Amino acid sequence: MSLVIIFKARLKDSPWGIFAGIVAFFSAMLGGIYLGESIGIFVGALAVGVYSNLYARWMKAPVSIALLQGIVILVPGSKTYIGLNALISGETMLNQAHIGSQVFLIFMSLIAGLIFANVVVPPRRSL
Repeated sequence: MSLVIIFKARLKDSPWGIFAGIVAFFSAMLGGIYLGESIGIFVGALAVGVYSNLYARWMKAPVSIALLQGIVILVPGSKTYIGLNALISGETMLNQAHIGSQVFLIFMSLIAGLIFANVVVPPRRSL
């Protein structure tokens, strides 16, 4: 619900954005349980990308209304912050040796999921 306020979505678009977050979270969780953490993020990005493209087709609205609210759930913000803090300051918050490669793999999974979503359900119009 707070993402609706942060992204200043219209009231009529807010249920669709909230549902995009639910789709992203649960598809990433189920994908992570059955396929692994990185592939789970891919599944989540694929699901929210397909949902957003379908939303844009049905409602004749921009894809970004649903996509932003769903994709924010999947972005590894704390891992990125911890990795960059360790890189810049030299001090480690958590003893995780491969946090940079984990973040890179998650971001690549997000990008691949969104690309495949645009192949499965093409966007309503091109740029």
